[in-house]
Amino acid sequence: MSIVFDGSLRVGHDQIDREHQAIVSHINNFLEKLATRQDRAVLDSCYQAIMDYMVLHFSHENELMRIHKFSDRQIHEYRHEKLLVELRERSRYILGCPDEDLADIMSFFHDWFVFHIKTCDAKLADFLNRRPSP
Repeated sequence: MSIVFDGSLRVGHDQIDREHQAIVSHINNFLEKLATRQDRAVLDSCYQAIMDYMVLHFSHENELMRIHKFSDRQIHEYRHEKLLVELRERSRYILGCPDEDLADIMSFFHDWFVFHIKTCDAKLADFLNRRPSP
């Protein structure tokens, strides 16, 4: 069970696409560890790696939006914050219940990630790709 980073998830902005690919790698690593019933310390470490990289990625996107004066910056940043809150809240559920349905956890990661990329990030990348560098 994994997320495949294929052409449908590419937004056409090199930095954003590289970071999305890294996020997929972190998520897939976590899902693999969860599926093989690794111990709590391993799961905690993998989940924290997702969180840490998401914070880094969102800060990069937020900075790009600020520099280039992206008109939907506030809503995009709000969605970043909302997602981080949801990931923190879900960590208690996911990590606290090792027997939870892996398909549900996979669906959660896949659904928010794909939706965010194909809506918010695609719009941002399109905007950035039409702008000259600062």
